[in-house]
Amino acid sequence: MLESADRSVLFKHGAKEIAWLNGYGLTFMAKPYAEWTGSSGHLHISLWDPAGDRALFFEDGAQPYGMSQTMRWFLSGMMALQRELALLIAPTINSYKRYAVASWAPVNVCGVETIALRDSGSSATARGCTSRTASPAAT
Repeated sequence: MLESADRSVLFKHGAKEIAWLNGYGLTFMAKPYAEWTGSSGHLHISLWDPAGDRALFFEDGAQPYGMSQTMRWFLSGMMALQRELALLIAPTINSYKRYAVASWAPVNVCGVETIALRDSGSSATARGCTSRTASPAAT
């Protein structure tokens, strides 16, 4: 995980330096212009037992849709704490500029097009959720 973070930082700094040496500017801002649709990031989340053998979001026969009680509690917490989580998943002022009504960035915890969290997968090995609120600046 840390190696990926280091590579991300090195890539961004290297790309900016190469652009500057060639007379250009480069930004990784989530939304550099108000009239443009902003970039987004998605966090794919699953929860496993300590041994890594069993996904805790799936329970065969559980309702709704095989969703375990652990997953329901997890999603409830994520929904309740979306505002607080924004400190981590949208860490810059520019990250917040992505959140606008009638844009692709989610502005609602619940809804259809701009939902913050989505249930993904439907089996013991694929069940998880996706947070659509993350900004590229969080990576």
